[in-house]
Amino acid sequence: MCPSMRVVIAALLWLGFAGLTVQAAEPAAPSGDFPTFGLKLKPPADSVDELPSLSEQIAFYQLRGGNDGAAILIEIVPSNGKSTAEAAKALAESGHATAEPSDIVVNGEKAFKVSTPINVQQFTQRDSYVVVHDGWVYVFSGLSTEHAKAAAPLKAMLQSLKFSSAQPTNKYLKDFGKKPLIFFNRFSIAAPPIVRPDGSDEASMHLGIHDYSVRGHVGNPLNLDVQRIQTGDQRTFANLRDAYSDGIVKHLNMPEKPVWTDMKAVPGLHVSQPITVKGKSPDGEEMTMTHRFTILELGPGDFVQILFSFSDLPPADLAAYKEMSDRMLASIKILPNASAERKAP
Repeated sequence: MCPSMRVVIAALLWLGFAGLTVQAAEPAAPSGDFPTFGLKLKPPADSVDELPSLSEQIAFYQLRGGNDGAAILIEIVPSNGKSTAEAAKALAESGHATAEPSDIVVNGEKAFKVSTPINVQQFTQRDSYVVVHDGWVYVFSGLSTEHAKAAAPLKAMLQSLKFSSAQPTNKYLKDFGKKPLIFFNRFSIAAPPIVRPDGSDEASMHLGIHDYSVRGHVGNPLNLDVQRIQTGDQRTFANLRDAYSDGIVKHLNMPEKPVWTDMKAVPGLHVSQPITVKGKSPDGEEMTMTHRFTILELGPGDFVQILFSFSDLPPADLAAYKEMSDRMLASIKILPNASAERKAP
């Protein structure tokens, strides 16, 4: 993540809940423990814990029962030295709203409230409580509809909240407790719950793991890019492998061609050995990236590229992340009747 994205708090926070493209196979039981984000709370009563739609989002609770249709969203970004009042003002200005002190105290921190009418999906009103804690801006938002309000469940949740020091992500790579993620309605992959989407379109999905354990600094140890590739003919990956390997070597300026093996546990999955390259980040900083290419062959002319990219990791962490990628790849399952579907999602 480049510095400009870290500085501009408001746009991400106000516009980042427009929809979910990568989704859990089934709604998961609500979780309120987020050690890598420095947060623990009691989830809203009678709610479903859905996959957030951006990496800056900690949790998204869809309310049911008497508040069916309303939701609660929790987000985090670096404070960049801003106070709670300053962060709330920046958030308010992006939504043409005003920020004011509230009577809500979040784990000993006085919160500012920002409220504004919205028109996103079914939501018509957003009421947010903003708190700066330990170098981070936390935003707790109730998303209400015309007929369902989030105010009472949000306040009850805030009363239960406890801050802690954000933990490094390398401690949580073996936790695959959540339901698998579904891609393109074609296949699923199990992943640690700390994986978050970073954006998607009809043919590609981008996910990642962000590390918040260093105050005010967003580490980016993993980027995961999943891309649908349809060639419009009957070629197999064996026909394309050499040209594909030459293309990625040229595109990424890699020092060598990928060495491919087939993962026998998943039919049609071709996996490259990790390749480390040195380069520059979008910010112009020197960095070391380790890439691992995989191709999932759904059928002739129908492929999915799954690219793992690990950034600037010490050897022990890199080994742990590689092991995590092995487990994720071994978990791939083709969805029932997917082989008969050949159209892009």
